[in-house]
Amino acid sequence: MKDNIFNDVRGIHIRRQYFNYILFALLLIFLYFFIMRTFSPIPGGFDIREWAERIGSLILKIGGLAVPFIILSVLNFFFFGKTVCVINEDGIHYKNGLIRWDDILYLKFECVTYSKFRNYYPSYITVVCKQQKIEITSAPVSMFFAAKKYKSDIRIKIDKAIYILVGVAVGFAVWCLFSYYS
Repeated sequence: MKDNIFNDVRGIHIRRQYFNYILFALLLIFLYFFIMRTFSPIPGGFDIREWAERIGSLILKIGGLAVPFIILSVLNFFFFGKTVCVINEDGIHYKNGLIRWDDILYLKFECVTYSKFRNYYPSYITVVCKQQKIEITSAPVSMFFAAKKYKSDIRIKIDKAIYILVGVAVGFAVWCLFSYYS
């Protein structure tokens, strides 16, 4: 196994999150079926017991699928997973060195990119400094909370593409609902 360059650095270790996308997909599946079961006509009229039984069954099925991934995600957040950076009182330690808090103008969360070498990075945080921009690949959103802990006045931005992706997901759910009734 490769030596971890962050073993000797004290602070909050920010790890690459492997299971959040699976949990997000399961959440979307749950919301889709919840909407379809909640708003679909029930033969014979609305019966609260039958509705509760349908929703309870849905929660048990998708919740049962999600539990192992939730456990793995929590373990990944605290114990295993590749450390992408470490945040402490000095600044942000990343694979090429240290970014001091005084040099940072703001942090920006971005997603879905291809690097020069065709490696896929689902998310990354761009650290915008006075002289340069530094990308920390595979950094989760939780890095913002850790940064706020050490420097409470740091500015945080989120890429507009994320709002577009969320809008597409919500639009798809609404389209499915309306196409079901047409």
